[in-house]
Amino acid sequence: MAPERFGLRLAAELRGHEWRLYVVGLGLPLLLATTFAYLALTTPRFASVSNIQDVVRQGAPLAILAFGQTFAILSGGIDLSVGGTVGLASVVDTTIAKQFGFAQGAIAAIAAGIAVGAVNGLFIARFRVNPFIVTLGMLSIVRGISLTITGGSYVQGMPPGFSNLGFGFLGPVPLPALVAVGAFALAFVLLKLTPFGRQVFAVGGNREAARLSGLPVSRVLWAIYMVSGAMAGIAGVVLSSRVSSGQPDLGQGLELQSIAAVVLGGVSLFGGQGSILGVLFGVLFISFLQNGLNLQNVPSFLQLTIIGGALILAVTLDRWLTERAARV
Repeated sequence: MAPERFGLRLAAELRGHEWRLYVVGLGLPLLLATTFAYLALTTPRFASVSNIQDVVRQGAPLAILAFGQTFAILSGGIDLSVGGTVGLASVVDTTIAKQFGFAQGAIAAIAAGIAVGAVNGLFIARFRVNPFIVTLGMLSIVRGISLTITGGSYVQGMPPGFSNLGFGFLGPVPLPALVAVGAFALAFVLLKLTPFGRQVFAVGGNREAARLSGLPVSRVLWAIYMVSGAMAGIAGVVLSSRVSSGQPDLGQGLELQSIAAVVLGGVSLFGGQGSILGVLFGVLFISFLQNGLNLQNVPSFLQLTIIGGALILAVTLDRWLTERAARV
């Protein structure tokens, strides 16, 4: 093929489907970079190494939750129970750790998260109850269980070294950030490199077509909510280590933040579209924006307005770039 004909063909491909791969998803990274640069220039301590370490430490539990939430939303569902599951995992973790040690407590907390996810998956997959209703009800159930276990108080008097995970470092990297990196790697491998990941996208894209194609839709949905529950359990362990206590309300509000991070990262609420890398950008955007506003002494009630507006702007920009790519 002549060079000029090859060039014309390549240009035609870039104007079509392939061009979308380069454009879709640029909105959020662009807004993240712009926001970071602005805060770095206007807030003296924002770009310091110690502050960046604080941001990734504080944002790690949200990242872990959001990676699990991604599976639920990709399937066309949602998991509103993750905030309550974090509280339950915190209570289970600290109660067991006081008697048997940190490792045993962490294992029990993750197992509790998986159990909550299994119950969610049972009602969603087997009895076909709407995920919104199931997980909203489960949010109340697990929070009630946590309060019952603790009698409405905190689990305190943790053994020495319990806070090491929450405040420790490996070189310059906070340990919670390493846990979040591990959760990201696991989610990436599951979604991109395994048949299960392809099944998640298929179920979210068209559940009936997936069923007619022979995919085990019920088992896939069950596994999806168990993954989300496991991630919530891990987040509960990290947060418990940070506060050195078991708190039933520890994850309150995180369910909405995790959904915001996932949607902000480009995952469609209708399911079947999105990437775990986009979710990572969503978490970073929320974490850095919150930190910058705190350093600028912006009142907390005004922060809600700014962050909400920034979320809408980021999603709108990403949607605009996507539509432009589709029209080229």
